[in-house]
Amino acid sequence: MAKYKFDLTPENIRKIEYVLPKLKYSSYIGNIIKWLENFEDDEIEIAIDFLMFFEFISLDELQNRLIEQLSNVNKSRPENSSILLVPFTKYPKSNDIIAYLISKTIMFQDMKSKGKIDISRNFEQFDYQNTTILVFIDDFIGTGDSFLTAYKERQIDVFIGNSDYIDSKIYLLAAIVMNKGLELLKFKIPELVISAEVRYNSFSRTNSPFVIAQGPSKMKAVALKYGQKMVILRRGGQDIYYPLGYGGCEALVSFDYGPPNNTIPIIWSSDKWHPIFPRVSKDKISQAKELKKSVAFYIGVMKMLKLDLYTDENILINGNSYKYDSRMDHSLITVLYLLAKKYNEILICQIIGITMTELKTIYGYGIKRKLLDTKNQLTFAGAGFLSELTKVARNQTFRSKKRANFEINSLIYIPQSFKGQV
Repeated sequence: MAKYKFDLTPENIRKIEYVLPKLKYSSYIGNIIKWLENFEDDEIEIAIDFLMFFEFISLDELQNRLIEQLSNVNKSRPENSSILLVPFTKYPKSNDIIAYLISKTIMFQDMKSKGKIDISRNFEQFDYQNTTILVFIDDFIGTGDSFLTAYKERQIDVFIGNSDYIDSKIYLLAAIVMNKGLELLKFKIPELVISAEVRYNSFSRTNSPFVIAQGPSKMKAVALKYGQKMVILRRGGQDIYYPLGYGGCEALVSFDYGPPNNTIPIIWSSDKWHPIFPRVSKDKISQAKELKKSVAFYIGVMKMLKLDLYTDENILINGNSYKYDSRMDHSLITVLYLLAKKYNEILICQIIGITMTELKTIYGYGIKRKLLDTKNQLTFAGAGFLSELTKVARNQTFRSKKRANFEINSLIYIPQSFKGQV
């Protein structure tokens, strides 16, 4: 089968419109289209189902979930005891983000003022004043290996056994724990209480969310087909492959700052693949840069500046024809307009939402087209080009705000009978 080529049909656009709120608008239409085009024609409905069952957790939602779990722990806290939150992995890791988010909540600050809670990475050296419950924190527990390793290396059980202040029951708090990690940690550390939302392997025969969609077998086949070619990590100079996510967790989760590697790699891998939620920082940066080069990014700014240009135009200035390409030149037109208004570079960057480096790239394009000089000022041709182009913009109409344009053109058809009955 040929790779899928996305057509902007009403049906296809509608499919993406349904996906966007499920992803909490964490991705944009162009990125979703590029991701869908990784697949073959007959796999698109399956690909869309992956997104419909995907769980994206923003920072605000993550903070709320963490506080829910902390509230559960606090309810079971013995009277006159305290809680010590412990980011347990080596710095820097996501559980440092977790510590920060919790520390900024009203609940934490209120308990802190009463001496009922604190945060410390070094629980071994902490100055305990009364009975304390150790609560180890993270955002996501996949296989459970990370905590199990920390538990053994830091000899947490030995520390608890030798301390008069530490409660024998310890907690692991997270936003989500996969059933695989939950089962392992319960077996290995019976005294551990895990406070987190449980998620099952996505392709489980008994608990898969896909039972109400394409079915776990079809979904798994597509994940394996592409995922088996994607390198998850390198260990000892060897490429490691986990087509169903690290440890075979089959997770479908991402946070604002990226998905865990337990999430199936067709979501986040950039190994000859366009990711929808990049995991590697360079891929996230690259995707952010591409967005700021896109037409969609500039349309809002141009609308604000009343530069509603929807068609390609040839502008004739002193016998020379300048082509305005509505797919390529939004950024340059926006900058030319702001330069003509005498805005300084810092303000231009602030208005558009770009960096100085990105502005210099646009300058370079303007110089190449001879609309800017080497001092980044409008040339005579540039001023004339902008003047003519704004005249075109004023003369164009695109769904004007006249009442007639918002009136219903035809009546809704209402059937007179249904299944032969009036």
